[in-house]
Amino acid sequence: PNGILLKSTTQMPSVFPLSFFIYGDDRTIPSIYGRSYIYILWGPIENVFYHPRIVIEYYEKGSTVMKTKAVPLYYTTENGVQKGVYPTPTKTNFVSIDTSVINKALNEIPQNGLDKSNYTISQIDVQLIVYDENLSTYYTSTQESIDSYTVMLDMPDYSDITGGYGLFASYIRTDFYIKFTADYLSAQGYY
Repeated sequence: PNGILLKSTTQMPSVFPLSFFIYGDDRTIPSIYGRSYIYILWGPIENVFYHPRIVIEYYEKGSTVMKTKAVPLYYTTENGVQKGVYPTPTKTNFVSIDTSVINKALNEIPQNGLDKSNYTISQIDVQLIVYDENLSTYYTSTQESIDSYTVMLDMPDYSDITGGYGLFASYIRTDFYIKFTADYLSAQGYY
């Protein structure tokens, strides 16, 4: 109504799944490299954040609905209770998860007293969200100096809208799949 033209641009991060993830990453569990962890590395892009999410995909016997179980990076104990610590946005272009964490996540799948034989484990899906520069800058502006002792009285203002205020940004998601070997799943009690 006031005649002000709002303007902003975004550029999607260049992510091509077949060439984005680096050859040599773990593609099976256990690792063919003899490691006690899985390691996934992707091509670096300057000035962007990555947000990985690791999930185990599985089915309950007799169902065609795929379910997922989120896998934390590691577990920590608070007040005698173990809690998973999950990935947050980062500039680091890799993720590494100890196999013992994957084992624990697999053991948490059976629900309601069901036996592991009632589940079919499919694979691990590393869902990688890549923020563009605008979203990365915004995320950085909201995370500066935040820790458990910080009280923010005046959050920093970030806007990439010319003639106005707000955020115009984009992100892209790509997936990297890791297969379980039959022997590994059998050793975990899944058949």
